[in-house]
Amino acid sequence: MVQVSNQLYFAQVVLIGGSALLLLRRSPLILRLQVVIWMIGVTVVALRFGLNEQLNFYSNDQRYYVDIVEQISLFGVLLDVDWLLSYSKIPYTLPAGILAAMGIAPSLALKANSLLSLLLLTRLVLARLLPQTLRTTLITVFFTACGGIGLFYSILALRETMMMLFATYFLVSKVPATRVVALVLLLLLRPHLAAALLVGALFVQVWESLRNHRRESTLSVAMLAV
Repeated sequence: MVQVSNQLYFAQVVLIGGSALLLLRRSPLILRLQVVIWMIGVTVVALRFGLNEQLNFYSNDQRYYVDIVEQISLFGVLLDVDWLLSYSKIPYTLPAGILAAMGIAPSLALKANSLLSLLLLTRLVLARLLPQTLRTTLITVFFTACGGIGLFYSILALRETMMMLFATYFLVSKVPATRVVALVLLLLLRPHLAAALLVGALFVQVWESLRNHRRESTLSVAMLAV
């Protein structure tokens, strides 16, 4: 495993967070708050558990992803179908592998990738729901998992924030190509989630097509929920 000093790691946290804040200086306040909380959270976790043991905090998936990122940064992407489809989680690990090849600590590269996914997701949610005040924005962010849950996963080296982003694009996008790409990327990240979304979407299409031939009732709504 690639080793970096505490000082270099924390300097990279400041570099990534500071660059994000600079790019988001004209963006909604909530996005900049997410970056600040991410910087604090990443620093606290590293100080509390250490740069190595933090990968075992909450889920040892983090260590698995770090190993993949190190492999990509050192040797590139393996041209092996089974590795690409089943083991690499390539939509999540490839961008982090590029950052790691540039000198960013692999675990921090993954955390930065998660942060980017969270910021894109939050921007997408706010653009669709258009909350008018800071209070309604905070409520919106909380109930759409862009708040505590999203920040928690982005502070860890996990892929959940990226899955949240692609799942949302699949559900809300009106562009067929975007929905297909989102579903394929989800398939590479977590196949059964992609399958569940596809089946659900097909079921809703069938349900909507039958709407003109049936009357809404409590029973029909309950059946749809099930």
